[in-house]
Amino acid sequence: MDERVVAEYRRIYSELTSILVVFSAAALVIKLFFFEKTSADCVTEMVILVGTPIYMTVRQYMLGLDPEAAMPAGRRRKKAVTAVIAGILGFAMAVAAKRGEFGLWSFEYILTFVVAFSFIYYISGRLAKYFAEKKNREYEDP
Repeated sequence: MDERVVAEYRRIYSELTSILVVFSAAALVIKLFFFEKTSADCVTEMVILVGTPIYMTVRQYMLGLDPEAAMPAGRRRKKAVTAVIAGILGFAMAVAAKRGEFGLWSFEYILTFVVAFSFIYYISGRLAKYFAEKKNREYEDP
């Protein structure tokens, strides 16, 4: 197959993955908040939402890719801060929809999320860099 055709297939699959994740997230929100289902009723959506990024990350590491290597440091920081803010807003909206009030426990959850996200983001960045450098060393001439 021609490289251009392969590139277009990859682009289509990439878009399909994004659509799948967005629809799974929407289905999860609708089931939990509008149909008042339990988390046991949403296992498929949770597996897709958790499994897809994990699979993609592991696969990138296996191939020795560092997806953020081409991205400037400022943009990486901005992306991480945006993700933290989106997570906090999502939590706040979920709490407001379910309980209608914020207590001290809400801030504990938010702080736990921020710490866990920052730790995982830092460690995954280090791992990506390590595996990319390891793969580059394999391709270097002795």
